[in-house]
Amino acid sequence: MSQHKRKKRKKRRVLLGAVTGIFILILTIAFFVFFRTEKSANNHLDDNSAAANTARPGEQKASTMEEQESPLEFTMGENLKAAIIQLALTYDHFDKDSVDSQDWKETFVAKFIQNSRLSFDYLETISEQNNGQISGDELNYIQYSLTGIEVDFSSYAGGSVDRYDGASPLNYGSISGYDYENTDNGVIVTADFEVGFDGTDSTQKRKITAELVKNPQSCFDGYSVVSVSSKVMDSGAGQEENPAGEYEYSSDYGAGKLIIQKTSDGYDISDYESEDSYRFLADSSNIETIENNRIYIKYPEQVFSDGTADFCYYILEYSADGINVYYRKSPLGEEQFLYHATKKSDN
Repeated sequence: MSQHKRKKRKKRRVLLGAVTGIFILILTIAFFVFFRTEKSANNHLDDNSAAANTARPGEQKASTMEEQESPLEFTMGENLKAAIIQLALTYDHFDKDSVDSQDWKETFVAKFIQNSRLSFDYLETISEQNNGQISGDELNYIQYSLTGIEVDFSSYAGGSVDRYDGASPLNYGSISGYDYENTDNGVIVTADFEVGFDGTDSTQKRKITAELVKNPQSCFDGYSVVSVSSKVMDSGAGQEENPAGEYEYSSDYGAGKLIIQKTSDGYDISDYESEDSYRFLADSSNIETIENNRIYIKYPEQVFSDGTADFCYYILEYSADGINVYYRKSPLGEEQFLYHATKKSDN
């Protein structure tokens, strides 16, 4: 009898051990599954982080920059102001089409990198660090900061440009005051803008409108510029309707003369660089439009034997102080200031 009880106790101990072993096995399997799941999730997060840090030009450089907060109440910082002024000096109307144009890279480098009149904090910092050499990655980042659109400069000019190998444009500008209206992702700014020109005391007052979007990665005070347009302020009664007259200016060839004659169809406009040479001889067929105290001329710069032509563009911007003449190689190209002409006295 006692032997039978011992066998029963032994069976209970074996059964208890088996149950305990099964329980431990279940715990081990559960822990293993949990560990593998956690590791897989962490690896997935690491992969996402790596993907997020690749390769789009603006984002890659911007990830190394301290993100700039855009305050609820808009204030135009000096870096952003410099960018808006330069765009308004370069274009009557700047937008995405300007960035998409074939001239944009050259215009951007000339006006925002190799421009002795333009300064903003990030450009000054990297110029000091790299002895004026601005790499393709830096060009990518600055351009992306300015426009919010990615443009690849990696193969531009051998991969870098010398910031100090630049020139000073003949016009300059200043913003004296502005108002703004908040949008869903930025602001629309209207500002009083004054333009000056080297070699003359003449200034021109404009009203500019700039659409900005928040871009915390931008070195232009946390904003990118979507568009900028400018309009010449009225400068005198009757000046809008009749810029006709004879104007004088100094050219590389001596005393230049600009003659605007009113006709039944519009205007005949002649630009003589000297007594023996002319820049253009235009009539109403060459005038594309007249608006905001500006005459837009499309002129055949070179005519081929088959009758086709390469066209260039002149803009005559007139006010009570005289006429400013600009040149463009293409419709959306950089606007280059040529000269300021003053109206010849009738005496």
